[in-house]
Amino acid sequence: MKAMVLRAPSDLVLDEVARPQPAAGQVVVRITHSGVCGTDYKIFNGSIRVPYPLIPGHEMAGEIVATPEPLESLDMEPANPASSEPTAGSPPRNR
Repeated sequence: MKAMVLRAPSDLVLDEVARPQPAAGQVVVRITHSGVCGTDYKIFNGSIRVPYPLIPGHEMAGEIVATPEPLESLDMEPANPASSEPTAGSPPRNR
């Protein structure tokens, strides 16, 4: 799959990366929309140090494309829309 990868400060490139495989209780979301916050910008310009390479971002929306098993308890399945909450540790939410 393709992703924007930050290789070093100010070095953001479109790259091919391995598609993640969801573990129990997780889903894979194909991102269709993403926001950029102040923290993202500081990571991009090197003001906040992070390990590289990094796929940045935490404000996003898209659709579920893979689940390891039916997630009836969360009422999620492929093609459901999903978004994230930009707070530490928040799982994607079904909308």
